[in-house]
Amino acid sequence: YYCFSGRVSLVHSRSYVPTAVAWLCGKITRVPYVFDMRALWPEELVSSGRLASAGLLYRLIKWAERRMLIDSAGIVSLTEAAVSYLKDQYPETVGKRYQVITTCVDLNRFASIKKPTITRADSRLIVGAMGTLTSGWFHLDWLFRFYSEVKRRSPSATLKLVTRDNPDRLLDAAQECGISSDDIEITASSPQDVPVHLSDMAVALMFFKAGVGKLGSAPTRMAEVLACGIPVVGNAGVGDMGLLIQRYDVGVVLEDGSAEAIASAVDHLFDCLQDPDLADRCCHAASDYFSADIGAARYRDLYRLISAA
Repeated sequence: YYCFSGRVSLVHSRSYVPTAVAWLCGKITRVPYVFDMRALWPEELVSSGRLASAGLLYRLIKWAERRMLIDSAGIVSLTEAAVSYLKDQYPETVGKRYQVITTCVDLNRFASIKKPTITRADSRLIVGAMGTLTSGWFHLDWLFRFYSEVKRRSPSATLKLVTRDNPDRLLDAAQECGISSDDIEITASSPQDVPVHLSDMAVALMFFKAGVGKLGSAPTRMAEVLACGIPVVGNAGVGDMGLLIQRYDVGVVLEDGSAEAIASAVDHLFDCLQDPDLADRCCHAASDYFSADIGAARYRDLYRLISAA
């Protein structure tokens, strides 16, 4: 209705199904649209086992993805990795207006939290993880094995999990890895209380299962953790996480889940934790890359470019 009214100059559609509607509507009304992808939905469906890559439905969604990208006035991706993938998949979109606008946070909510310098034997050493951990997307075994290696070197270290997952399921998985329930704190949090629950963490672990389906993912928890001045240990192949850790020097990239890789990453972590400038770099990374103000400015610039075309 609004597109036919003449009062609409641009439609901003988030994700695939709304964009399909905007695409069809645009064919009739000539009103342009922004395809705000949020993620690589077809590949996520395949990775989760909900769709077969050889099936008709997958091919139909991929055809629609191509058409929606080609016909869009602008494309928003959460990650640089997804943009590279899409340009490789669809060379005809190379000249399109791609804009990377990642998940953003309100930095003011985290500004008061500053992390101290921590030594190898410091009793304050709390290794943390946040968010959904038992969905199948997270390497729980890597998490517990990494913590075990930290505790072997710093016996007073504890593990804090801020999650709404079933605690019994997490404790059972920890015990399978030889970790006592006495060493683990599991707590749920509302979005408003996240800064409070993050405040005592020395480092946050983010080990997601990599693959094409995760190239478009930008974990909000990474933005929140960095905004608190907390470094990250994460793995490559998950959106831009590994790239950002290295670009801003705010943690460690774990190469794989082998014992050798974990031991090397823990060594690197202890060196990082003794850097007095680490917390400031984390806060700078959050401000420079994940700020809600910067995200809003990028949307505004994209709208202006489209409107001026």
